[in-house]
Amino acid sequence: MGVIIVDKTLLDYGLTDDSAFLFLKFSAKEYLELLQSGKLHMKNFKTYIDWEKREGKKGIGDIYEATQVMNDLDVKLVDPETNEVVLEGTASRITVTFDQLIYKPVFCMTGINASAMKVINETEEYVEVILNFSEEEKKIIEQVFGDHVLVISPKQFMDIINEKFKELGYSFKAKFVRYDDFSINNKERIEIYHNLDPDLYFWKDCSIKYQREYRIVILNKDIEEPLNLDIGDISSFTTILPTYKLFNGFTIRFPKEKRTLISK
Repeated sequence: MGVIIVDKTLLDYGLTDDSAFLFLKFSAKEYLELLQSGKLHMKNFKTYIDWEKREGKKGIGDIYEATQVMNDLDVKLVDPETNEVVLEGTASRITVTFDQLIYKPVFCMTGINASAMKVINETEEYVEVILNFSEEEKKIIEQVFGDHVLVISPKQFMDIINEKFKELGYSFKAKFVRYDDFSINNKERIEIYHNLDPDLYFWKDCSIKYQREYRIVILNKDIEEPLNLDIGDISSFTTILPTYKLFNGFTIRFPKEKRTLISK
């Protein structure tokens, strides 16, 4: 007999948020069919910066992509010839964006990790979960990102990405985005940008943490136009669903005998 469990995620079973159990790509059905057929479409970071500037709202676009954000700073303007301070004051926010950073190709998905899955039932044989999104988050995702979703097996997808990028000579980094409060000066975030550490591509403001983004960034190539790659058909380990079906009644079962981290 199953036991109904409330307010419990897979984190409560000894799992961590480091790994993705699913990738989700939200978009119009026609674009997802292209991806499923093997057409990987990557844009640069500037595209998303310009998107927010043009649309006036954060979501698909983000003016802080690959950008250093600092708050409440004392500012001095110094004449380089005389070393004289010609202007002095405070700035509520300063942003720094380098051209050398914003033309890297990036591919974005939603990553479903342990905290993104809410336990609804447990038996002796399995643990059953649903996606752990609020009603408001579901509404925003469907309205902003698309009425369909491609559900992707992460390991098989990343195996193909590794093979294809190696063939093309691309160095890349892939991981979950880290969400931070950009109104606070985080020493780690500032130092990563100062050192031009590739991790700078994986910081975003906490106002959009509902996106649960997992991204792939090519580090040794710059693009001005979108980069289109043929990675081969991936339909054998993906499926396309209407977004509302994903958020209403879509369940996943993890057999206990096959997942040693989930104990009885």
